[in-house]
Amino acid sequence: MKKHDKTAHRIADQIRYAISMKLLRSVKDPRLGFVTITHVELNKDFRVATVYYTRLGGEGSEMETAELLEELKGTLRKEIGQHLRLRYVPELRFAYDEMLEMSYGQPARDEQADD
Repeated sequence: MKKHDKTAHRIADQIRYAISMKLLRSVKDPRLGFVTITHVELNKDFRVATVYYTRLGGEGSEMETAELLEELKGTLRKEIGQHLRLRYVPELRFAYDEMLEMSYGQPARDEQADD
């Protein structure tokens, strides 16, 4: 494994942990539901982090959860900047992780909408 790959993996895990803890401890909005940060992917220069999440239950819809995460981007970036020693705090992009649904054999959200 290359040094770059090890570093990217380590930083991605630290970002995932920092975001998870901030959501768990500080955000009390019912629209969030039970959000789990499944993994984080960094681009080559570590300036963009794609944060994958899943959601179970809660009062809000998936769309409301996505909107709430977008609203929290600044707060989460600040949290990452305080906990990690990076030259640049990466821009956060959130993406719903559909792998959990696919692993259980449930139809994807697009297929459910066609019904």
